[in-house]
Amino acid sequence: MKILHVLSQRPEATGSGIFIQAMLREAARKGYSNFLVAGIPDDQPPDPELLSDAQYRFVRFQTESPPFKVVGMSDVMPYDSTRFCDMDAQMIASYERAFEEVLSEVVPEFRPDIIHCNHLWLVAALVRRLCPEIPMVSMCHGSDLRQFQNCPHLAERVQRPCAALDAILALSSEQKDQIDKLYEVDPDKVRIVGAGYNEALFTPATKSKAPVTLAYAGKLSRAKGVPWFLKALDGIQNEDWHLHLVGGGSGPEKAECLELAALLGNEKITMHDPMPQAALADIIKQAHVFVLPSLYEGLPLVLLEALACGCRLEPPIFPACRSCWAGFHMNGLNGWICHAWKRLILRWLRMKLCLSRTCKGLWRHRLKELPRFRSLIWNLCGRCWKLLRGKGCLKKWKKFMTVALPEQFNSIQSYPIFLNFPIKVVRSFSFA
Repeated sequence: MKILHVLSQRPEATGSGIFIQAMLREAARKGYSNFLVAGIPDDQPPDPELLSDAQYRFVRFQTESPPFKVVGMSDVMPYDSTRFCDMDAQMIASYERAFEEVLSEVVPEFRPDIIHCNHLWLVAALVRRLCPEIPMVSMCHGSDLRQFQNCPHLAERVQRPCAALDAILALSSEQKDQIDKLYEVDPDKVRIVGAGYNEALFTPATKSKAPVTLAYAGKLSRAKGVPWFLKALDGIQNEDWHLHLVGGGSGPEKAECLELAALLGNEKITMHDPMPQAALADIIKQAHVFVLPSLYEGLPLVLLEALACGCRLEPPIFPACRSCWAGFHMNGLNGWICHAWKRLILRWLRMKLCLSRTCKGLWRHRLKELPRFRSLIWNLCGRCWKLLRGKGCLKKWKKFMTVALPEQFNSIQSYPIFLNFPIKVVRSFSFA
């Protein structure tokens, strides 16, 4: 079988890049022929060894056409990029024309039996229009759904071609429902495949007993929650911990993260640029706790990689993640999944809701459903540091710290670092 793989951005970076590398590797093991079309900066080709399992041809950005930087599926990428929301009609036309020129050469030459595209967005829609007779499947990574909602002027040209795909691959049942709703696609076309990791690289390893080693791997951006995570760590400087911060970024958000990291000092934090999977695996194997403080995700591969390396997790409360952990008791897995922070969120958020004038109407809900307030926590955390200083704060704190917690949070025994607030729990970390 001949498979044409299409990725609109750089194949050596971000989760979709790691995903496409794994697809090429595993397809080659099965004896399939692979051809990759991807977008890259003209002066920064990827390492050929990463794509040794496929033929490839690139759409080169920062050339005569298109003259702008690689367009990223996220608004903040670990490299310099262009945002879809900033593109005018002329840029969109140049973008689609560049991919059309390469695909018009590759498809007759390679003659694929099936086309595998990444992201339900402009390039997937373009490929469907160009090759309506070839079976085509597209993988949803989550960032495409955000672009669909954030760029309604582009969603119109994407919806109908994507609905005409032969199959769509989703990470979770919740993501499947969202695809059905946004793209108005036949539900039978959407298949839930989940995610995986490279079991040859990410394996358990012996960890040191001190200091407590934390790890983060991802973009240095606000969308990933990195600034608030670093601010939280600033409040526990006296504890025995060390953070490995792995990732890249661009623009003022990266600068903000680097500035906050510098305040922690080299004794508390080690910065790493984006690195190959093998090097990342070595770092995660050292960590006791892996923290992913994202505001939104699909089903992050790095969580599975960290779990495979024996890390305890501070995972985000997102639908796909809840589905992934659905078969396990949250105090099980030998304590790998940390959930004591839910109790800390509830108590701290109750106090914030009491003090914030903007949240009086929300207080009556009594936090009946924690996931509903996940976005509220993030929206408030950047504005509520000063709320703790108001008159009568201590009295209100004592009052709301005594409010009974929901029964399901009373038996929690794991103690992680929670990403939003400086909670001194490192000393309580258990290595058992």
